[in-house]
Amino acid sequence: MTKETFVAGQGVRQPSLREEHKLLTRARIRRWARQCFERDGIRDVSLEQIAAEAGIGRTTLYQYYPTKPDLLFDLMEQNLRATDRVYRRLAQLSPLDRGNIAAWLGDYLAEVRDHASAVDMFHVELGKDAIVRGLMRKHWARTIAILGKRFRAFDLSGLSGDELIRRTYAAESLLDQIEQFCGVASRADYHLDAQVVIGYLAEKIAAELQQG
Repeated sequence: MTKETFVAGQGVRQPSLREEHKLLTRARIRRWARQCFERDGIRDVSLEQIAAEAGIGRTTLYQYYPTKPDLLFDLMEQNLRATDRVYRRLAQLSPLDRGNIAAWLGDYLAEVRDHASAVDMFHVELGKDAIVRGLMRKHWARTIAILGKRFRAFDLSGLSGDELIRRTYAAESLLDQIEQFCGVASRADYHLDAQVVIGYLAEKIAAELQQG
């Protein structure tokens, strides 16, 4: 039996108790998986270990994630969706100048550094997988849609043919530079002055976003 609630005169279905339990179980698996992977390294952690530390049966875990890559893909998609709010902050910057963009980029780098082990883990294990490339395409499409609401350089509405290809490539290239920088600069062996690179990249981002 499902529960119903009403908002503005319209029925909105809420999850049943069984569905709520599934959501909580999945969240529990994700939380413990992240802890295990970040503590022990992805290669040394088994699904059985995650099940034991999460306090659930192995059979239960396999119902949600039959293989370790299935779990990793899900965690990576979560990570990518979490960056949506980062780009929403960029879309809301005012004034849109080099200083504010540099501050935004510095904050983004700090967030990536906080989760550097997890980011490294995904890139090592999944970087060449077609599923990961598909996740990245979806991530970039969402990001372009977020930024396209304010910035002409990311507004692809009404475009087609070669112009759509050109503008999509330009938008994805800029996003790739931002995320490649944050990924590389978050590592302990990064040898460049991050603040200098942030200033250079912020200037480039500002020039792109101030078009039109």
